Amino acid sequence: YGVSRDLDEAVRFWKHAARDGTYHGSHQAMFMLGEFYSRAHRIDEQNPLLLTTPDYEDAFSWYSCACKHGNVNAAYKLALIYRIGQGCVKDDRKALDLLKTAASASHPLAITSLCEHYYHMHLYHKAVQWGTRALPYINKLSTNSRHNTIPTMSNQDDHATGIELSAVNGNPGEHDSVEEHTHYGPSADFMATIPIEKLKEAYARCCWYMSRCYQSGLGVSALNNQKANELFNTAITLDSNVVVDLEKRANIGMY
Repeated sequence: YGVSRDLDEAVRFWKHAARDGTYHGSHQAMFMLGEFYSRAHRIDEQNPLLLTTPDYEDAFSWYSCACKHGNVNAAYKLALIYRIGQGCVKDDRKALDLLKTAASASHPLAITSLCEHYYHMHLYHKAVQWGTRALPYINKLSTNSRHNTIPTMSNQDDHATGIELSAVNGNPGEHDSVEEHTHYGPSADFMATIPIEKLKEAYARCCWYMSRCYQSGLGVSALNNQKANELFNTAITLDSNVVVDLEKRANIGMY
């Protein structure tokens, strides 16, 4: 904005702000460098097929620096990288630990990823715990979706989630309890970096998994068809295509 596009100059400024990943560097600049190196970019605006090659090792390095400096987005991105082994050795344990780190800092995509992860591990009480943690965000997003605005949360909203969790069955592991942290809702800073459609897709998936749990009495104190229907309808409101895909998979026995 206000200047001609120059990727080399952008990288130069990011690296200057990042201070080689040292303590005095900007974690946001480190994260932006991770984002830059993880993607292909147009070399010539007139030729959309002429692209740079992503450098996943450099992306991993900069995301790691940003994560060490407390960047929540970087922790989530590192979890995805470790999960598929892109630019690093595949490590499911590290991926899960980083998802928990990001989720504990209220990263919405990390929270919904944990809900889905534990559902597939048949640890339904943990799936419900993390899914319930996301419900206040989901309610605000579904309410505001027609206006295409991104919800932010107050501490009171997040505290209310802990009250709902008291009705959930199961004893979470030491590092899995969503009540052991002091929670703060997602700040506008990193919430604004997540595309609204990506949020809707993630929350729709979370609602669908939660609906299955309430419908079957998995990980909850009792069957609750009314709650299941509410969650299912919310999922449809957020992203009907996600629901159609999940229903197809469920019908052939994948879920």
